[in-house]
Amino acid sequence: MPAKIAMIKTLKRTATSVLPISKKRTGSCLRCGQCCKLLVNCPFLRYDAENKSSCSIYKCRPLNCLKYPRISSESVTADKCGFKFE
Repeated sequence: MPAKIAMIKTLKRTATSVLPISKKRTGSCLRCGQCCKLLVNCPFLRYDAENKSSCSIYKCRPLNCLKYPRISSESVTADKCGFKFE
């Protein structure tokens, strides 16, 4: 994905992060860390000894991180993500 398109999608996710999460979303986070590398590698992304990711600011992370993927069209990491949409 070209950088300009990725930036536009990131800005859109940020602007719409105040909206509710789709009721069609199921599953849970697998701690793969792919969503933290969409445009650039997040500086708050950490990995443990088992190579599971975590957020060093988890308790105060931004809404777009908290709600990703909010709707199915936002799910750009669907192949690895534990969240699915019915």
